[in-house]
Amino acid sequence: MQLSVIIPEYNYDCTKLVSDLRQSCEAAYGLSSYEILVIDDGSTNTETLETNKAIDKWPGCQFIRKTANTGLANTRNEGIKRSSGEFVVIIDCDAKVHNSDFIAHYMEAARQEKDNEFVICGSILTTPEYSRPDNQLRYRYEVAANRIRDIKYRQAHPYNSFTAFNVLISRDVFSRLVFEDIISQYGYEDTLFGMQLQKLGIPVHHIDNPLIHTGINSNEDFLHNTEQALQNLNTHARLFPQGTPITRTVERMRRLRLLPLVKMWHKWFVGLERRNLLGKNPSLLVFKIYKLGYFAQLRH
Repeated sequence: MQLSVIIPEYNYDCTKLVSDLRQSCEAAYGLSSYEILVIDDGSTNTETLETNKAIDKWPGCQFIRKTANTGLANTRNEGIKRSSGEFVVIIDCDAKVHNSDFIAHYMEAARQEKDNEFVICGSILTTPEYSRPDNQLRYRYEVAANRIRDIKYRQAHPYNSFTAFNVLISRDVFSRLVFEDIISQYGYEDTLFGMQLQKLGIPVHHIDNPLIHTGINSNEDFLHNTEQALQNLNTHARLFPQGTPITRTVERMRRLRLLPLVKMWHKWFVGLERRNLLGKNPSLLVFKIYKLGYFAQLRH
């Protein structure tokens, strides 16, 4: 087996994504064999489950259902364990193929690598078609993130820009490193994996090979996910000895004795901040202030 594509999934219809990936694999010159594995993380939506079961009948494809929800990191690891490809492409389920030569671009880049251990990151594309009145916080956040998703920025900051939304990883990497499945809730599993890649000296290369991000969730869901991610960061702080941008900011404020002011601000204005963030015109500045106050309350 030359290529394995792994798609962790939870309550999401993956049939279109898998169908497009099959076509992209078939069109990739020189690709001798491939498999596509959709790993269901204990989905509860019976309609989606029935729809995705069709994937299991397609040549080269498997739909593998876990009985319990154990989180994204564990689900990725399950796919890695069950796959057999020399190269492993990991894709989030809320992705859409943007170019028919998506797989061909990855295979061409992989063949140029001289080491047995390497990581090649594609990119994430946010398009206006997934903007809705109720998801402006996430949509504006994703659009603002385009600055650090520019190919030049990613190549200049290869480990800081790591994300497993769309990535190819050589099989040999997984003999030394897998996703930390102690993180069972949403958030910071990719950040940790990128830090571990850097610590081990495994090269991370970035190319212009985008997938469209379709899962622009509502303001309420995104705010909940953000809080969950910050709770993760606080609970598993020992896994991030070098810190993250928000932990370093909180530490600087602690040294400057500004944390009591941050916590007081959050206590007094959290209602107004949430009203803005859950409304029709959310501010990314308010979002940054909210995250800082929320994490400061958790951390201290």
